[in-house]
Amino acid sequence: MAPVLEREVIDADDLQGFSDPLAGIVGLSSVLVHDVGQGDAISILDDAGRAVLRIDYGGLQSSPFKGRTGKRRAASINAALPILEAAPLMLTHWDEDHWCSARRHTDVLTKARWIVPRQRTSPRAVRLSAKVAMINCVPEAEVGTVFQYRAQNGDTVWWEKIDRFDPTGASEDCNMTGLAFSVTRGDRVIFLPGDAPFDRIRHYRLHQEDGRKMIGLVAFHHGSGNHWRAATDRFLQTWALPRDAGQKIVFSFGDPNAYDHPVLANYGRHFSASAFLETPQVREQARGPIHIRL
Repeated sequence: MAPVLEREVIDADDLQGFSDPLAGIVGLSSVLVHDVGQGDAISILDDAGRAVLRIDYGGLQSSPFKGRTGKRRAASINAALPILEAAPLMLTHWDEDHWCSARRHTDVLTKARWIVPRQRTSPRAVRLSAKVAMINCVPEAEVGTVFQYRAQNGDTVWWEKIDRFDPTGASEDCNMTGLAFSVTRGDRVIFLPGDAPFDRIRHYRLHQEDGRKMIGLVAFHHGSGNHWRAATDRFLQTWALPRDAGQKIVFSFGDPNAYDHPVLANYGRHFSASAFLETPQVREQARGPIHIRL
């Protein structure tokens, strides 16, 4: 008999209202995908280059912060992933590779305002959530509601809490009930799905209906083939532009990792390999974060 996975519930207060962190921002400049090894850490930059919103704060296998301990490790994380006072950190979900750079002595535990999905997850994640100074859960009642954070020039961060898409599962999978994001400027869109398949995110269809063009995406679940289906292929086919259109297809993963991520062939059916940007290659070339410019 397989061992029963121990799980607990994130128990922060529900988020009351959805104050817009972009309300005083003139505009956005780009999305940064940071090299954190296996996991995600994404920054949304304003037109002054400040990280006004962070999505995830992870990095597990192959993390660039390994080899240091205690305050030295925390200092390297603070320098690479700086936090503005009270700026939001929004978690896509509670799998460890999406939050594990939030270690003791890091600024993210004391300075950031965490906005997270309430999920059944590992006791380790629950213990971490209890150390966060400012944290609120997106309530289940908001599943499927599309929220927008909008800058003065109309640049917009869209997000929603997705519904569980495998009701037959024996236990809740954090990938299935998290938050998913996109960023738009006019008719341009960047997709930031976390670990959720693109075709399972309702507000992505609104961008298609509005005739937007995709300038970039971060491959869901680090390029994994998990939960891949025919509709996932159709989604990518819909958004593929001519191969010289400058689209950026970003894969954030650790090299090595224990999960055989990514499956590049799934994306190669629709996009040229010249559009691929992989965080391990960026590290080798000492190029810093990957920019997807609006």
